[in-house]
Amino acid sequence: MPQLDRIIVFSQIFWLFITFVTIYTLLSHFFLPLFIKSLKSRKLIILANQQNLEYLEHSFLSKQKQLTSSINKNLSFVRIHLLSIISNLLLNNTNISFPILNKKLLSFVYHSMLYQDKLIATKVLIQPKLFNLSFKN
Repeated sequence: MPQLDRIIVFSQIFWLFITFVTIYTLLSHFFLPLFIKSLKSRKLIILANQQNLEYLEHSFLSKQKQLTSSINKNLSFVRIHLLSIISNLLLNNTNISFPILNKKLLSFVYHSMLYQDKLIATKVLIQPKLFNLSFKN
């Protein structure tokens, strides 16, 4: 068989070795650094995006906590003020005009809903007048 001739085998092994060494050096010195640069730049972009995301999450959560505390403080102030007005009206035995009180309360709720979002709207419990049968005029 001519493929297994001892004279040709050594030259074939030599050229095979030279070809693979040449391909290896071309890949490792010219093409591989380009791939490594692109992978490193992608990794840096991902890290920068993660840092931006963490910063945005932190600022969003701090603003959300601040807004929630401000809203809770204002709602508690409104509740205390409203309870004091109602208690003064009940203690003085004056004629309480519930339609006027309802209009004022409705206007307050309407104006507060205009400037608040849906999350806050779900926190405020509002019952319709139809179910409030204890106050009839």
